[in-house]
Order: sequence, then structure tokens, then C-alpha cells
Amino acid sequence: MEFKDLPKEIQTIAATTLGDSLVKIDPAYTKKETIDNMVRNVRNAFSGLYGSDNQKQESDVNKRVISVCVNGHVLSSIKTETATVFDCLCIVQSLVDALFRSVNLENDANLRGRTIAHPYAHTLGSVDIKDPTNL
Repeated sequence: MEFKDLPKEIQTIAATTLGDSLVKIDPAYTKKETIDNMVRNVRNAFSGLYGSDNQKQESDVNKRVISVCVNGHVLSSIKTETATVFDCLCIVQSLVDALFRSVNLENDANLRGRTIAHPYAHTLGSVDIKDPTNL
């Protein structure tokens, strides 16, 4: 499922999630590539979570469910027809928590020759690894 096909409410939640993340990193001092990656990650996460979980719901085709899963385990789930704003915020928090697990983020950065294992990671983001043999 593409992002443009998501319900408007879900697109709004994704945009809010991205906006909150951008405030934390100060886009004025962040590389465009880093911001593009954040945008792509949020778009793909919401599109993938919403689309894949709803495709699994064969017995209940008319209901939409959003779930946050890690390695096949559901961390959080809501039915969009009955969800309140609080429910949506909880699913967003679960998504943010899953996206920002430091081990996963460090592994991703290492694949690109970078690291987030430094004291200023929340301000500077990832930095180049000076000694790639010492991962």
C-alpha cells in the first residue's frame, strides 16, 4: 500500500510523528540525506504497518487495524473505526519506540560506515566511523 492510499487520519498521524522527530534534530543543522531518510522511514513504516496488517484480516475485511510489530510480535494494535485520539497517540508512541531502538539504529548506521554511539547522537545524528575495524 502506498502512503497516498492511507486514510487521511493515518497520514496526519504520520505527518505529526515526522514533525515531532524533526523538532528533536533541528533540521537547520542536519544533512538533507538524514532528513530524507527519516521521511522515508516514517512513510514506509506507516504504509507497511497499515497495509500488511489489513491484508491479514481475511475474516473481517471491512475493519481496518493498525499494528506495530517487531519480529512478528505485536507491540500495539488499534481498530481505526473505534480508535480515540489517545489510542492513535499510543500506536504512534509504539511506532516511535520501535523505530528508535538504539541497537537497530546502530546496526543500520554501521552498514553505512557510520555510528550513533557517541554522546551527541541526539543532536548531531550519525557520524562517520573513524576505525571501521573496531565495530
